[in-house]
Amino acid sequence: MNTKDFIDFICPEHGRTSCSDENITNGFYLEEDGETISQKYYHRCVRCALLEIENGTIKKTDANK
Repeated sequence: MNTKDFIDFICPEHGRTSCSDENITNGFYLEEDGETISQKYYHRCVRCALLEIENGTIKKTDANK
């Protein structure tokens, strides 16, 4: 099972109607310059957040900024 298959298994649906797998706009809160707003990594949609981690947009080390 690859990472995407695992995400599909644990969180098959997006939590908001304004996002999709092609438009993961409701993941982690980010400022315009790409810096994270919250060190606790609050998200609006769990699936978007997981997809951001899977595609490398967000890394665990970013939380320390």
